[in-house]
Amino acid sequence: MPGENTSVPWYAVLFYVYWQYKVINKICYDKIFRKNRRESTILRDNKVHEIHAELRAELGVLADVVSRQYIYERIKMRTGLCTKTIAFIFKPHH
Repeated sequence: MPGENTSVPWYAVLFYVYWQYKVINKICYDKIFRKNRRESTILRDNKVHEIHAELRAELGVLADVVSRQYIYERIKMRTGLCTKTIAFIFKPHH
């Protein structure tokens, strides 16, 4: 109808753009960074996740308030990996 407001609400557009970004980012990330990963890399990443779970269990209720850097340093002491590698393993794209 002429004169009727047919525009889409701003939050719907924002959600759609955000959703597209997440989907495209996930597809590109998997194709670029996770394709043909070596078995040793997968085992290393799994070990880092196991250590992280152990640390959270050890810290108990304090696990939510302890800084990320503290946890990364504890993982670094046990594995010898740099903090940049540890941060890459914990990226939310996995």
